[in-house]
Amino acid sequence: MNRELLGKPFAPDQIKQRDGNFGKTLDYIEGHIVIQRLNDSFDAKWSFEIPKHYIFAVSLFGKNTIVQGLPSFCSHLPSRT
Repeated sequence: MNRELLGKPFAPDQIKQRDGNFGKTLDYIEGHIVIQRLNDSFDAKWSFEIPKHYIFAVSLFGKNTIVQGLPSFCSHLPSRT
């Protein structure tokens, strides 16, 4: 595991913004950027499972969903790279 890379701040051009509720602006990192950071930090020896998800509201703007994620970091697995 490369702890230094894992803890490194994302570059300003990697931080995107979108409109949120109540006039707020939300910052986010696109999924492929996070996946690449995890691959580089854990030598591609990680996985992510979604054991549960709940749709709690449907509106004109789409579905509001809560996702329970379960990351796994496996140092004993062979590298995928």
